[in-house]
Amino acid sequence: MRLARLLALAFAFAAPRLDRALPRRRGAGGLRRPGARIRRLFPDDPAWMDWYAAVVLHAQYYQQAMAAFTAPYRMLPNSLRHVDEAKRHGPDRRDAVREQIANGFPAGGGWHVRVYPVQPDATFRGNYGTILSQAKAVSTAAHLRRNAPLAHLALDQLYWVVGRNPFGQSTMVGEGYDFAPLYTARSGDIVGALPVGMKSLGNRDLPYWPATNVWNYKEVWVHPVARWLALMEDVEGPAVVRGRCDGPVTFAEAGAKEAALAVPRDGRFEARLSAGDYEARCGAVRKRVTLLPGALVTLDLRPEQALDLDLSHQAEAGEKVRITLQARGIGAHAFVLRVHNLRTPEARRTARLKPGETARVDWVCEVADADAPWVAVAVPDGDLDQRMECTGASRAPDGP
Repeated sequence: MRLARLLALAFAFAAPRLDRALPRRRGAGGLRRPGARIRRLFPDDPAWMDWYAAVVLHAQYYQQAMAAFTAPYRMLPNSLRHVDEAKRHGPDRRDAVREQIANGFPAGGGWHVRVYPVQPDATFRGNYGTILSQAKAVSTAAHLRRNAPLAHLALDQLYWVVGRNPFGQSTMVGEGYDFAPLYTARSGDIVGALPVGMKSLGNRDLPYWPATNVWNYKEVWVHPVARWLALMEDVEGPAVVRGRCDGPVTFAEAGAKEAALAVPRDGRFEARLSAGDYEARCGAVRKRVTLLPGALVTLDLRPEQALDLDLSHQAEAGEKVRITLQARGIGAHAFVLRVHNLRTPEARRTARLKPGETARVDWVCEVADADAPWVAVAVPDGDLDQRMECTGASRAPDGP
């Protein structure tokens, strides 16, 4: 049952049988934020790694993989659907449902990647509630994992809404290029309003945005706007970096000619920086950090506390993986490897770090299920805020 719950969370499959994907409906609004918060509230829970792995699997092997089907726009597809789902519908809708599913990207075994929701009723269509809810799940995962490509994927959904779409037209009133009036029977045009969303063309899996101003797909709804606002806290504003240090701190962004300076007071500093990849420097201490919009990051740059880490992996013979941690710092430190779908004989390793040198710590892990991805998280000195992750798959899945 633990595996069933994990798969249901990671891939939105119906538990406990896992025989069908749960469709994202036109009005679906789950943001999947509680799981990310649980990981912070219960860091020592035995199920922590399962929770964390669920986020990684859903974000990387579902959301990011699905977005490849709609390149170059990278609008998040709706779901995986099986043609047999049509049997659960009445005779008046069965043929339309089967045709809509079959018009998605074939994924084998009767499964299809459906970009737009399966909506047999031609009147009730539109998908902004679904793609913006998915985007919130992506941005939440991006902040949990400190993953810039994921944050960019969340932004791609907003770009689609305001004009980076096949029609070159913004669908938000008062924002973007060539925005059109929306269906507002009583309220009139409101700057920032969003409609239900683009609909699909007939039973095909193609975007359709005609000039006709009618309900339901061009009707102003509160739901998409609420999802848009929820996304803003993850994709807008500077990152706030706080911490402890023994002197002035500079933040050098990759490729930038100038560095930001933070002057400490009583051994503590605070800086507000735009999103990007930085190297924080305080005296001889160097630490690389990825900052996402609106993130709150804590750094300890005192020599005896600071760690600069790299985590990598390499496949080995016999369905094994070598996880390698490279660490720079000073003094004795302990590193624990938390794993999902891996077996390791000894999770805890120790190393004594010397100034100016890089220590290497290795774990050789056995893949438990070669048909499924694995996830590994290295935690230094019990501090989850400094964790490093890596993930991979023994057998690479076929792409779109």
